[in-house]
Amino acid sequence: MKLKMIINSTAGMLLAAVVMLTACSGEKSSVADTDTKAEGSASPAAVEVVKILPPVAAYEIALADPGDKECPHETKENLCYICNPKMRDPKRMWCKEHGRYEERCFECHPDLKETGRLVCKEHLLYEDECYICHPDIMPSKSEETKKPQSSNDNGAAPGVLMCDEHNVVEAECGICHPDLLATNHLKVHFASKQAAAKAGVSVTPAAVEQISDEIEVYAELAFNENRLTEIALPVQGIVKSVEVDLGYKVEKGEVLATVSSVEISAAAGKYQLALTQQELAQKALGREQKLSKQKISSQQELDEAEARMKTAEVERRQAYQQLMTLGFDAKQVERLNQKPDEAVVLELRAPFAGEIAERNAVQGSWLEAGTALFKLVDTSSIWAFLSIPESDLQRVKLGQVVKLVIASRVGQVFEGKLTWIAPEVDERTRTASARAEFSNTEGALKAQMFAKARIINRTAKNLIIPQSAVQDVEGNSVAFVRLADDLFDVRMLKTGVSRHGRIEVLAGLKAGDQVVTASSFIVKSQFLISRLGAGCVDD
Repeated sequence: MKLKMIINSTAGMLLAAVVMLTACSGEKSSVADTDTKAEGSASPAAVEVVKILPPVAAYEIALADPGDKECPHETKENLCYICNPKMRDPKRMWCKEHGRYEERCFECHPDLKETGRLVCKEHLLYEDECYICHPDIMPSKSEETKKPQSSNDNGAAPGVLMCDEHNVVEAECGICHPDLLATNHLKVHFASKQAAAKAGVSVTPAAVEQISDEIEVYAELAFNENRLTEIALPVQGIVKSVEVDLGYKVEKGEVLATVSSVEISAAAGKYQLALTQQELAQKALGREQKLSKQKISSQQELDEAEARMKTAEVERRQAYQQLMTLGFDAKQVERLNQKPDEAVVLELRAPFAGEIAERNAVQGSWLEAGTALFKLVDTSSIWAFLSIPESDLQRVKLGQVVKLVIASRVGQVFEGKLTWIAPEVDERTRTASARAEFSNTEGALKAQMFAKARIINRTAKNLIIPQSAVQDVEGNSVAFVRLADDLFDVRMLKTGVSRHGRIEVLAGLKAGDQVVTASSFIVKSQFLISRLGAGCVDD
């Protein structure tokens, strides 16, 4: 799989090319030339190398339909793992330079060659594991799933090919094989146990925490228009008195100002006259009813008395309604009955409890009808108008929780609900307006304030790690998990939402994994060191 860095001369490069061509053409390799089915030299450690055969299922499928095409290796092409990549064991590294399994490439790894073990020159395996020459040695499915019972110092099973340069399993060496990131848990080994610590590498355990999928937008606060009113003068007149000032907290029904005018006096007089006429009509009707019973008065006279009574009652109700329209209440009208000689003034009262937000009334001023004297607002609730980008509208719906943050209220978060979304998008800004309502019993929120709002789309408990733990490698999000002081596992992540320096991990980690957070870029650099010219050379 790899050529050592010592191959740096022109002669060495030519030799490697000759070896590659020899393996691809099916001619005898240098291994076969030097020792075919004969003894060879080997290091003592290499004796422990175990047999690793292709998967049983793949072999059985190929054997059922071997095809007719012959290959240069004295078998059918469909059965030949050299010609047919599908027949290769996916768990074993492949030496592209010499066309054989990496742990059977004795040109790259002469120290792995076992003493006294015959080599099959046609298929580049040991004779006792060549299932093409000896189909009877194909392992059963139960044997295929057996796992080694012991391991070496690096956690690898006996016989698994090791990367001597970086002291990890060859198939997991993140420095030699960064291209295997998507399919393997690659590992990165530092030069010593102190190297990572000196580089400032530290870890944080991955933990399950709550995180929200949020849409961040800008907001502007405004009064709740359902609790806002302007108290205006119903007729032209003179302001006789002003009872409140800006910022006053008033209760429902409290007097704000008094006003007198000709129209108010006329309306009061009309009501008093209608009331008197109704009383006279009532007495006349009573008298006619008595006379009618005594057969003194005619039926026509009784009917006329009843008609005058109904007319007087209608006129009284009309006069009463006119006073109510002007702003009188039932108590003021009753006072007109009890004190008819008292000067008539209109008392402007608060329709609900709130705060005087605006005052235009000045005692003694003459004002036209419709002039606003006060603005009264109930500040116990307030609105926030949001600008939502068109791209986020599909994630927004009524009733969602909205969290509001104001720069002047550090550390305080106000929570409300989305109550309205505009049916159109602004053609210039490509945003849609929306409105959220917030409780404001303490009065901390003020109209015309600017704020940042977060619309909560989803809240869930998931695995969370610091954002600093995630590095990008060729468009993939990866994290590094510490296995030992000098050994790190490279994990490709599937991530979710990222908020406030934290990121949601949907796949790739488990709770408790010691994830590198500080100096994770250092580990990434070590992982990619081969691309900077160090380590081994691929292909």
